Amino acid sequence: MNQQRLLRWLGVVVLLAASQGIAGEQEALRGRPVVDEPVSNVFREGRFKLFRYETKDGWVATGIRVKKGQQIAIECTGKWSPDGGNTRTDPNGALRVDWEAVSFLPKVAHGKFLVYLSNEPEKYIEAGSRVTFVAGADGEIYIGLNDRNAVDNKGTLSVKITY
Repeated sequence: MNQQRLLRWLGVVVLLAASQGIAGEQEALRGRPVVDEPVSNVFREGRFKLFRYETKDGWVATGIRVKKGQQIAIECTGKWSPDGGNTRTDPNGALRVDWEAVSFLPKVAHGKFLVYLSNEPEKYIEAGSRVTFVAGADGEIYIGLNDRNAVDNKGTLSVKITY
């Protein structure tokens, strides 16, 4: 009977320690604009960075340099406005024919979250809420929106890049 009690007690201690670790890890990520940590459960030797992307900033260099053939995963969440607050959308953008002229990719939803590599500046990757891709060239990852007129944008998106 004492052995069973000891095993039960050890099980509770292990569960508590595990939950404290997870909660501590989540707490560490809150309120920090950029995190650069190893993530073994996403890619074998992957790392990730979290960004607060201000939608009015246009194209932003992430500081993440990748090699040709490297796998990259990007997740983006949040709501924002491409027209000063009149229309709300998410990282997948809004299909509006009248906005095609101010989009980098006219046949893609206006304001859709995009990425490109510095050595392939005209090869936009449609990220939207989530995308996984293999780098076609060495270079730095840039993030932005399918919007040539970012100055009237309002809002912030949360971006996680795993590389």
